[in-house]
Amino acid sequence: MNQKSRSTAILLAFLLGGFGAHLFYLGETKRGFVYLVIGGLGLFFVFPFIVCVILAIIDMVKYIKMSDAEFAAKYSGGANLQNNAGYQAPTYSQSANNQPTSIAAATPEDFTFCTTCGAKIPKGTKFCPSCGNAQNG
Repeated sequence: MNQKSRSTAILLAFLLGGFGAHLFYLGETKRGFVYLVIGGLGLFFVFPFIVCVILAIIDMVKYIKMSDAEFAAKYSGGANLQNNAGYQAPTYSQSANNQPTSIAAATPEDFTFCTTCGAKIPKGTKFCPSCGNAQNG
């Protein structure tokens, strides 16, 4: 999946949001098609187009309020972000009674991304330390 730019999505929502351009860019083609059809009615009736513009402004505000990690998790499949480059998460080796015994340097294969907020977390973590949501892995 291609990494999407949050600023591009905001700009498209602002300029062409009444026709759903931002939704097509983000891969939400069904919603984008609905905006395109209803916004296209604006050629004949002003009210449907105004509704689409208002919904696009709401989308734009939502994108502005999202953090980069949230945006990447939702629209880029968790593809990350320069702020996690070079991050070395600690890993724990476990003894026979399942207690942590030592911390070793992490490798890129030792972490994954939170399915909700996109934060980088060690593999096998049950709950994300950033957002607290349960993980399935």
